[in-house]
Amino acid sequence: MSAADLKRFAVTTAIVALGTLALQVWLIDSWQIGLHTLRRATLAVTATTLFWATYAKWGWKWRLLRLIFERPRIAGTWTGHLESNWVPQNQEGTTTIPIIFVIRQTLLTVTIQSYTQGMEGSSQVANLITQIDSGSVLVSYVYMLRREFTPGSGHQQGAGELRLYGKDELRGAYWTNDGNRGRITLRHIDKKHCTSIKEAQGLLPLSKWATFS
Repeated sequence: MSAADLKRFAVTTAIVALGTLALQVWLIDSWQIGLHTLRRATLAVTATTLFWATYAKWGWKWRLLRLIFERPRIAGTWTGHLESNWVPQNQEGTTTIPIIFVIRQTLLTVTIQSYTQGMEGSSQVANLITQIDSGSVLVSYVYMLRREFTPGSGHQQGAGELRLYGKDELRGAYWTNDGNRGRITLRHIDKKHCTSIKEAQGLLPLSKWATFS
């Protein structure tokens, strides 16, 4: 969290805890303050904990509570294309294939599943980063493919960094542990979490997926 986020967290925690305590003193004790007031603090702490647990899971998406922490909402299915410097033997140029990203998100976590024809990858680490100076939003991730990218090469691992343009476009680059690299372009098409290329094509025909201009 940034310094501004920590400040908002501290202020909100104080408001929820003190508000819960004040409500108990009003409704239960008729504003009579004494040693018994300290016992009310237990419920105030519990209420604050439940508030943050609910907020981290769902509340950060709600219109009014969204003002506490401003987080871009990137969850759902993204479709597009991947361009790689990997090509079959005795060929030159680049390889371009359809790809989808399925992103799940809470306030503090981001997970990514990627799907191409016959290959599935999952993020081991993923972060949503807002650059304070420029305001740019980046999605950075480290991933592993569940199937071999090329025969005999073992499981492919790598990393990528995508920049969010507007609310529904991601573009950036990726690198792998076996020297492959390339670029990715994606567009958000649905909040649903697809589990295959075929399912994503049911939401949007392949001909309309994001491509490199």
